[in-house]
Amino acid sequence: MDIIKYNATIHPDEWVKYVWTKCLIHKIKEEKEILQLCKLNITINLKTEPKTLDDLIEILKAHPTFDIFKICSKEKLDKMKFEDYKNDDTAQFLADFRLLCENTEIINPREIKSRLLKTNLSNKFFNNEFSRRTSDVTSIDEIYKIYSEVVADSTKIIKYGPEFLISIKHIETGRYLSSRQINYETGSQRQVLFVDEKILDENAWWYLTCEVPDPQKKDFQKEKVFHDVNFAISNNNNNNNNNNDNNDKNDKNDKNDRNDKNDNDNKNDIMPSIFQEVVGHQHEFSKNDMWLIEKKRT
Repeated sequence: MDIIKYNATIHPDEWVKYVWTKCLIHKIKEEKEILQLCKLNITINLKTEPKTLDDLIEILKAHPTFDIFKICSKEKLDKMKFEDYKNDDTAQFLADFRLLCENTEIINPREIKSRLLKTNLSNKFFNNEFSRRTSDVTSIDEIYKIYSEVVADSTKIIKYGPEFLISIKHIETGRYLSSRQINYETGSQRQVLFVDEKILDENAWWYLTCEVPDPQKKDFQKEKVFHDVNFAISNNNNNNNNNNDNNDKNDKNDKNDRNDKNDNDNKNDIMPSIFQEVVGHQHEFSKNDMWLIEKKRT
């Protein structure tokens, strides 16, 4: 039977359990036999002769090599960062963290919470939520469970910047909040905002910025939402790219076709673009005010 030798690079408790398990597999159940196998596979010199397995564990813990083992384990624990784990493997991270705590014999829930908090300091959401949810928790198992839950919740957080795109879907109608490079003809005269079809397109992706909103809101920004209201904007407000493209195409055709297409273009210029209005309000929240925000998968 091959047994890994004890050289003070594993916790004495874990090593004795390991040897005991190996013995049970080979149908060795007597403690004296197991103790003898343990002594035969220890590489350090013992000053005291153990009489039981419990004695052996205490003797190994009293040896100077165990202090060295705990110091090294503590250094590894101090350096642990959740962000160093590939694919945000929370289960593996917590398994490694728990093992190092056991190796250094850290069993104080407050210290475990403090150390877990330091492993993810760059995540502000995690810091706030983990501190709040564990404020009254004394169970170590529950602390690890909350850590996993908060990490999972933090992945749902929408961050600032164009690399974190989102869609905003109106739940009642199933349509997406959209915008195009066309400006309002009145009011703010900024880029139009409307709800588009139920299929996502390039006009329905958004990202958040840190710009401070203007506290001086206009009257047209405080109206109640009515998704059956449409507004029209002349096509002349569009960029001239479409007209230039049409002219390029016309040059390649004969004179009669060119005249026909120009007539159609003139008619299209007269026809306005129709959009479904979206406005905000400060009244009582209703079912019609419910929106679903979804992150774009990368």
